[in-house]
Amino acid sequence: MARFNTKEQLTKEAQQHLVETQELHAQVTELEDRLADSRLDNTKLRNEVTDQKTCFEIQLCDLQTKLNEYEEDRLLLSGSRRVPGLRTRLELNWQKEREEQQRLITETATLAKDLRQLQRDLLELREAHAKLRQINEKLRREKDRTEVERGSNER
Repeated sequence: MARFNTKEQLTKEAQQHLVETQELHAQVTELEDRLADSRLDNTKLRNEVTDQKTCFEIQLCDLQTKLNEYEEDRLLLSGSRRVPGLRTRLELNWQKEREEQQRLITETATLAKDLRQLQRDLLELREAHAKLRQINEKLRREKDRTEVERGSNER
């Protein structure tokens, strides 16, 4: 009779450990989900910062355009006297501005493309992780059930 109680006690302890293990697995899964959400939020925030930076650079470029226009007006309205190198100076200012705008356009397009790809990759990774977690959970439940059945059959 004492031996039966010992097996019974061991079975109860095994079941308690099984429940504790399941609870810990659930906590790990929850923490993994929260981490994935935080990483996605982090990426979104980085995208927003990059967008804002690009917007500020574009505003700066627009202000440079206005400054060049004012400079051109000032030089042209300074009188009928001819300023040596005026045309060259204005052309250089406008060329520099066009190059900066082209750089910003190219950089913005590249960043937007990279960010969209990164978001797609993150979403695919998150979906794959969720599927793997579901498969893992199913296998763990089957393993636990098999262990409980073995424990019941040994009695």
